[in-house]
Amino acid sequence: MSTLNTYIVFRGDDLWAIGGTPGGDTQIETNLQVITQMIDHGRNAQQAIESPKWHVAEDGPGLTIEERLPLDTCYELRTLGHQLNIEGAWSAPCASQCIMVDEETGSLFGATDPRIDGLALGY
Repeated sequence: MSTLNTYIVFRGDDLWAIGGTPGGDTQIETNLQVITQMIDHGRNAQQAIESPKWHVAEDGPGLTIEERLPLDTCYELRTLGHQLNIEGAWSAPCASQCIMVDEETGSLFGATDPRIDGLALGY
């Protein structure tokens, strides 16, 4: 597995989003979650980055989840046989950054992860 990855999302031929995260072995999972939040749930980049995260537990079987993950989702995961390791509200080892393009205006919107020190700036 390579942890050197970012993502570029196109809508047709048009650039729609670009982003990534440091985080070692959790990069792929984190990027997938951010993209899924934007595409499948219609969230903007900041909302997608701030959504509760999960990753495969590093110290044993199961999933490590942020305690903000909805309770019904936790019950459903346990029903499917997943062992859950619950950690702090903003504890996931990620530091996502993303830029989305507004499809109507072409404006760029930056987003940064509140789990780390970061800032989205433009000029």
